Amino acid sequence: MPNVVLHMGFLNVPYSAKSMAAPMRAAKSEAARKQRRGFTRTMTAEAVANILEAKYNILETFSELNQEEIMQPINDAFNNAAAELLSERRKFTSERMVKYMKPKTDRIEKLFRQFLDMEEMNGISGVPTKAALSGKGRRNHKPGKSFIDSGIYRAAFTAWVDIK
Repeated sequence: MPNVVLHMGFLNVPYSAKSMAAPMRAAKSEAARKQRRGFTRTMTAEAVANILEAKYNILETFSELNQEEIMQPINDAFNNAAAELLSERRKFTSERMVKYMKPKTDRIEKLFRQFLDMEEMNGISGVPTKAALSGKGRRNHKPGKSFIDSGIYRAAFTAWVDIK
């Protein structure tokens, strides 16, 4: 029986004026590209996510706090998919599994964005961040929420399920 693997990561959306003006549109546009963006002089959401993960363990904390809400729907959907595929006598394929699980992974993406919006990281060492408290990087220079000042990091989060 194949193993189900849940991946969580960030699209390689550049931190540009255009992306910051419409972060969700930029993230969706990047998701539509089938190839990975090459080297760019502009910082990307993927690079920022790596820095933030090393310093704050955001995805690890998100996963721990929401483990049941993340894994139960994935396991249920996988069991349904396995039964459906076996009854059709069709072979498991990664591409088919990704499409089948898309509604569940969309829910995980929404859950992560709510996690940031609701500031569930507050209270962890260093959070709220100094930038959020000072309003640094924000146009109105008022205190804001950690990790979502431009919206690109938040919008670039993605999740998908694969089989190995």
